[in-house]
Amino acid sequence: MELDPSTFLTLYVYLHEVTENDSPLHLMPGTHRFGATLFPHQLEHQEHDQWTYADDQGHWKVASSTATKRGSR
Repeated sequence: MELDPSTFLTLYVYLHEVTENDSPLHLMPGTHRFGATLFPHQLEHQEHDQWTYADDQGHWKVASSTATKRGSR
């Protein structure tokens, strides 16, 4: 059975207070343009605190940890 990522909803409920420094959810600016993707995502840590994200269609994006933690554009 093939899964359609557009039929999924991801919901996080934090039972304890979290800050931007310890949040388990980090957003990479611009990756929403790739559309919905299935978990697990292709996320790799690079040098100099950079992260590379790729989807199943070959799109990719590089962002710094500072940008992912703050959700900046």
